[in-house]
Amino acid sequence: MNYNQTFRIYTKRVFSILILSISLQTTATFAGNFADQSNNYGNGTEGDPYQIADLADLHYLSKNHSFWKEHFILTADIDAAETETNPDYNNGGSGFSPIGIGNNPFYGTFNGNGHIISNLYIKSDDDILGLFGEVYLKSTIENLGIVNPKIIGGEYKSNSVGALIGFAYGYNERVATVRNCFVTGGSITGDENIGGVVGHARGVNISNCYSSTNVSGTRYIGGVVGMASLDLTMSNCYSSSQVTAYQYSGALIGVAGSYGMDVSDCFWDSETSGVSTAGAIPRNADKSKDINTSGFVRKSNFPTWDFENIWKIGKNAWDDTFRPRLNYESITEYTYVKTKKATDIRIYPTSTKDYFWLEGKDLIGSYISIYDLSGIPVFKSSEINSEYQYNISSLNKGIYIVVISRNNYILSSQKIIKK
Repeated sequence: MNYNQTFRIYTKRVFSILILSISLQTTATFAGNFADQSNNYGNGTEGDPYQIADLADLHYLSKNHSFWKEHFILTADIDAAETETNPDYNNGGSGFSPIGIGNNPFYGTFNGNGHIISNLYIKSDDDILGLFGEVYLKSTIENLGIVNPKIIGGEYKSNSVGALIGFAYGYNERVATVRNCFVTGGSITGDENIGGVVGHARGVNISNCYSSTNVSGTRYIGGVVGMASLDLTMSNCYSSSQVTAYQYSGALIGVAGSYGMDVSDCFWDSETSGVSTAGAIPRNADKSKDINTSGFVRKSNFPTWDFENIWKIGKNAWDDTFRPRLNYESITEYTYVKTKKATDIRIYPTSTKDYFWLEGKDLIGSYISIYDLSGIPVFKSSEINSEYQYNISSLNKGIYIVVISRNNYILSSQKIIKK
């Protein structure tokens, strides 16, 4: 019996089980499953990958390791909140079962196709946790966003935890690839080797990815990668994740080995990370740089990045700070406003608990906005009032930027201190 005959028999058996389960009025869902070949959901090849359309498909994939060497494409956003609440998907309370684990790692490709998987829940004492548990050799995960994950590994037990991948492994020419992916919101916790995107990387190429989540554990904790033990190439990535650890933590990588490391054109937010370095990375391999939050809107800070085809500056529905975002994301783009020749507009006093005043020409018909240092407006643009007086007593203490503009030109941009 050849492979095609075997596969047809297998899918018929699966379909028969489906019909039986419906007839018994069980709660299990199986609608639109890619394994039902009669509905043409792909055949798992590179040219015609299996189509993952909903949580039922994703759950089915996680439970059937015979598919873990195939090719997949996501065809819609998936809200995975039921991995915490629905007994059909939460594995008795432990949440989503990682794709690729133990003797059956994932060897295939998964193209997120510009879609997101949100509200993924995992709570387990298992060693390796993530949407993908173990990803091996020439596997590729790409074009996928993970939003508001909640991954809880066991203390002193879970040792390779990432929102996207727990453990990625390759060697020589057969490296694993992660590209054009992001993680935002939520939290990832465990013991050792905990990363915002990948927990433990060994023989991996990571490019054009970012992490903006909360990552915590005992040691080897990083905003993008927890542990890079060997042969990691990471380029054009950044992290604004909050990183918390007892020891060995880094804004980008918790700790990296001394062989085969190359971290280039990568950046981290010095204000949000909670740590003071990119990580324990060999000095000759570390070409990363820290940037303050407001600096993330300046393309000039990312000179080698492709802002035509891969990146754009904006904010999304889950992160209200303007930063580089991947081109496939739905965002509010940052508006670069032209600056006119400086005028004699004056703000006084420049340090105050409550009121400040404006003085100078060009005020009539102009607009005022106030921003915090991350670029978030705390006083939305409005036409300047006739009294030229503004009350900022409700703002928190700190430094703010007062912008006076007219006809898409900035007339004045000045700092003010709220005491």
